[in-house]
Amino acid sequence: MTFEQFERASPEELKAQAKQCFDLINDAQIVNEFQVAKLLEAQFYMQELDRREDSRIAIRDFRLEVAVIALIFIEIILSVAGILLAIKQGNGEDKLMDKQNTILANLQNSTSDTGEAMKELAVITKAMSDNTAESRKTLSSVDKGVHDQLAMFYDPSVLLFYDTGTEPRAVGKHGPLGSYLERVQVKW
Repeated sequence: MTFEQFERASPEELKAQAKQCFDLINDAQIVNEFQVAKLLEAQFYMQELDRREDSRIAIRDFRLEVAVIALIFIEIILSVAGILLAIKQGNGEDKLMDKQNTILANLQNSTSDTGEAMKELAVITKAMSDNTAESRKTLSSVDKGVHDQLAMFYDPSVLLFYDTGTEPRAVGKHGPLGSYLERVQVKW
């Protein structure tokens, strides 16, 4: 086997060459030096198989390490993005909390002002109620006074209505407080 053939040989071909060397060693007609040479040749093929397997494992391990490094890099980027997002959200919540505190302070002031206005309104309403009671007393005394004065000047008069030739039919009273009729039967 030449060097180029050795480099291009598949693992199955290398195993076949090693097996062939072992088969020749078991032959009783072969001299001892030839057996040692064939054992060394079989060992050479086996070492090449192991070297190729180790090379394949090393390439696989390298790829896995690159993948792990890439995942760590992605994790770092996502962590930084998460931190930035948390900072932004915290700032937003801080602004929102400031707005809520301002609204609550305004509401407290408004409630306090409303309470003061209600107290003032209660005082005004009581004063109006007291004034209305006083006005009612004054009006009732004025009303009584007017009635008393009118009663002093009341001059009732009686009107008699009749037709000639008939007897009187009605009598009426007339005065400053009004007029009304009373039906009465009068006999002559």
